Amino acid sequence: QQLNGQRKLAYQQVAASWGEEVDFAQLEGQLQQLPTLPEQDTLEQAILHSPTFLQSHSLIRLREAQLRLSEAKSRSDFSFGAGIRRLEGQNDNALVFSFSMPLQLYDRNQGNIAAAHAEYEAGVLQQQLTQTELRMALLEIYQAMRNNHQQIDRLQKTLTPLTQELLKQTEAGYQSGQYNVLQWIDAQREAFTVERDLIEAQTAVHTQLLELERLTGMPLSRSIFTASYQE
Repeated sequence: QQLNGQRKLAYQQVAASWGEEVDFAQLEGQLQQLPTLPEQDTLEQAILHSPTFLQSHSLIRLREAQLRLSEAKSRSDFSFGAGIRRLEGQNDNALVFSFSMPLQLYDRNQGNIAAAHAEYEAGVLQQQLTQTELRMALLEIYQAMRNNHQQIDRLQKTLTPLTQELLKQTEAGYQSGQYNVLQWIDAQREAFTVERDLIEAQTAVHTQLLELERLTGMPLSRSIFTASYQE
């Protein structure tokens, strides 16, 4: 009953991640079919396209635009003019040019420029921090995924054959009276432990791949699980 309850909860979590209700009867897949380990260079490039990094980059562009606007507001307005003036006393005409510039003893916009510049610099530093944090998180998950791949290989090629051989010999020894029932149970427990470790390592690889895809916002491997929908 507990396992059935956990299965129903898992179905609800899967459906919630799809933004849907549970309308499938069962989930099928091969846990033993491991996803391919992504290339480290692919992860490095994926950082620049991750939603978190793109959001910080957009914020920098906004801060830069605000800085340029503040600088534009601080510029003085120049005006030029030209015309013809009649000189009655000399019975002549003169070409006259004019130039004006407001005298600013104190630029009140300097504070806004300083604030905008500080926000822009803070945005650049935040983007660098975000990129570093993403890179460390991805490399940590990548290394853990790689370790689990190696552990699965050792379990399948070395420990599983050894425990199965041990279980076979112990069972034969028990039937011949060489071993007692507790020794046979111990051999069974060792075989079960190795099998459980293998399942947990395989599950961890799939979970770590999903975490990599969540952080990068892009698919890194073809899905090997399917849902069988109810008619």
